[in-house]
Parts: sequence; structure tokens; C-alpha cells
Amino acid sequence: MTKGSVLASCVLLSCSFEPAAPFLQAGIGARTSYVALGSRQQPLQHHVSRYHHRRQHQRETVRCFFSFGGGAKKGPPANYDAIAAQAIAAVQAGLKSGEKAMEVEFPPLASLNKINDGSAKNRRLARENTLSFAKKLVGAIGKSKKAYVVCCQPGAKADFGIGVRGAADVRDINAKNLPPAKAGDVVVVVTPADQGQWKLAKKMAETTTVVIVNGVFVNGYVPFEPVYYFKPISGWGSVVRQYPGPFTAYLANSNKVVPCDAGLVKQGDIRRPDLRSAANALSAAFREQQGAA
Repeated sequence: MTKGSVLASCVLLSCSFEPAAPFLQAGIGARTSYVALGSRQQPLQHHVSRYHHRRQHQRETVRCFFSFGGGAKKGPPANYDAIAAQAIAAVQAGLKSGEKAMEVEFPPLASLNKINDGSAKNRRLARENTLSFAKKLVGAIGKSKKAYVVCCQPGAKADFGIGVRGAADVRDINAKNLPPAKAGDVVVVVTPADQGQWKLAKKMAETTTVVIVNGVFVNGYVPFEPVYYFKPISGWGSVVRQYPGPFTAYLANSNKVVPCDAGLVKQGDIRRPDLRSAANALSAAFREQQGAA
């Protein structure tokens, strides 16, 4: 497992947003990604050849949206309204069922047909998107429980605290200054990176409820239950998990379920969904769909 530290620190996105259009595009020739420009979203069309699409087989087709809210419907999310609603509902379902260690994972930025794009712009978009969701999650949790926020990057406390301090205790991750959370409280840990940070989150989960939001490098760390998971698979579709339901593969541009075993596979201290099985099933279903069109 690769270890390291992320360059991104947490920055709160405090502007208002408008709903985004659907982003699971069925066609090979055109895809739509969304980036935030000021407080509005603008679509970017990316035309790719069939050859380029095949090259994308091992890549994730990640779109970036910046609006939150709406109802928690089942199936592939059409935008970040749906992602936020689904993820918050999944966390709330986990809380109701007594889950003490939970994880939320969704694409934090648009890849724009690049692998491991560490540009300053994409780091900023990732920070903003993850923190914006975390703020919404804390707001929902704080209505009934004491909420704490632990940010895992230097300087994140000041950035995240804007507009949320009244509802939560916000602090940087520090083994000597962990939140004094009790059994009925919830600690939201934002973007843990190296294994040491994940271990601190695991330690906190021994005495209180912990929710990981968009961790990196050690995602799927035991004992955290992936209550919400969303992963686009090339241009073919996506894998979604909404607690307490199973990991489910959906064909692009539809709610059609593609049968496959995308459940968790354990390796050491890590459990991850079987994306290889999902990708094979989705690609076959996509080719069949295109042939019938």
C-alpha cells in the first residue's frame, strides 16, 4: 500500500451553487464534466475517439460538481445534489444501525482525461468539494448529536471553521489533542492520508462514532464500514454503495443494474470493492447496449 502525504489542505467552499446536469453519459464520443467558475457551473464537452476510450479502461471518469442538497434517491447520482443527499442518508442509516466506524468516498475532482493530475487547480477543486460536503454532513449530524471535525492537513482548521464553528468543534488531527467525544457524539475526519492518521481515527472509533470523508492512500481501512461509495468506471457506468445496500454496478445513462460481484475484497487491513469484476461486467453490457442501438 502506497503511503505518503497529500499536498491538498482543507479549504471551505462558501459560495452558493446551482444544480448540475446529469453526468453519467452513455455515448463514447462525448462526455460532460463540470467545473466551478465563481458560484456557477459550466459544462465542458470532451470529445474522445474510440481508441482513447479504450485507453481509459483503467482510468476513472470523474466529474466534478459543486451543488448540494435534494432527495436521497437510489441508483447512480446525477450530480452532487444527489451525491450529498445519498451520502448523508447513508451515514444517518449507519448511525441508526449503530455503526461506530464509517467511511464516505466519492470523486473529489474532475480528472479531465488526466491521470494523477496534481495541478494547483485540481487540488483546490478537491479541497473545496470535499470540505463543502463535510460541512453539509456536519450540519445534518449536528441537529441531533454533538459533532466534532478533525482535519488532517496543516492549516485546515482555520479554513474549515468558516461558517461551521457554531455547530461543531473543529481541530487539526493531533494524537495529544483528540476531541473529547463521548459515546453519543460523532467525529467527522476529513481526508486522512497516511496510515498514522487512519490509526488515530480507528483509535477514536473505540469510544465514539467516527465518519471518514474522502480519505486517501489507505481507503477501506478496517474497521471502517464504507457506508457510501461512488465510483465512475470509465465511460461504461458506475459502482454505488448506499448503506445498508450492496455494492451495485449501474450501466451509464440509466438505472439499469448490471449483475456482478462487486463486493468487498480484503487484503491485510484493507477492504475494497471488486472493481475489476464491475468493470468487466459494465464494459460487456455497454458494448451490448451500443450494438443494439
